[in-house]
Amino acid sequence: MTMKILIVEDEPSLARCYRRLFEKAMPDARIDVVGSAKEYAGAAAETEYDAYVMDNDMDTGKAFRDIAPAVWKKFPGAIILH
Repeated sequence: MTMKILIVEDEPSLARCYRRLFEKAMPDARIDVVGSAKEYAGAAAETEYDAYVMDNDMDTGKAFRDIAPAVWKKFPGAIILH
C-alpha cells in the first residue's frame, strides 16, 4: 500500500524542501502539495491521506486550529504534523 501524504504550505521554498525530504525518506509515497486552506479542502475531499504536514501560520494565521478538527472528524486516525 502506498502511503499518501499531503503537505499544506504556502511558502514555495518550504513546500519544495518538505517534498524532497519525504521523497528521499519514502520514495514510494504519494506526496501532494497545496498552498492554501482552500486548496487543502479540495485535495482532502478527493483523497484520504495517511499523514498531513501543515503550515501552522498559513492563510488566517491559525491554519492548524481551523483545519485539523475537520481532518480528524473525517479521518480519525490521521497524523498531522505542524
